[in-house]
Amino acid sequence: MKEYFLRLYRYNQWANQTYLDALAPISEVPSRVLLLFSHVLTAQNNWLNRIKGVTHEPMPIWENKTLQELQALADLNSQLWLEFLEASTEESLQKMVHYTNMQGLPYETLASDIIIHVANHGTYHRAQFALILREHAIAPPNTDYITYTRVISHQL
Repeated sequence: MKEYFLRLYRYNQWANQTYLDALAPISEVPSRVLLLFSHVLTAQNNWLNRIKGVTHEPMPIWENKTLQELQALADLNSQLWLEFLEASTEESLQKMVHYTNMQGLPYETLASDIIIHVANHGTYHRAQFALILREHAIAPPNTDYITYTRVISHQL
């Protein structure tokens, strides 16, 4: 499972960076894309802190960030998630995580389920980025997982 998660989070890193690279030359990035991207990245950070048991105040998940701020947070998240997964054991991936959600409600969830959720959450919202960009007559990048596998195997 650990190797699968590492592959999934390397893909997540690639997909986020592919979008950041595609958005960089756009003079007016649609504000909804920036808001959703901010949401994705702050959620990634908050979930990792929950898994690690970090108890400080979570980042606000619906706060606009600039492209430069998004780049810095994407870099940080990728580094921290990959370090966490590298250091994980199969046993630690199955531990129960106790946390409080953004509404202050207590929950417990398996670390592995949180890890899967965070990756799927990013994919879900990147699909929304694509839709919004198309509505603004901007071609979105292809961030399909299969495209990632072709890129890393040098087939593209």
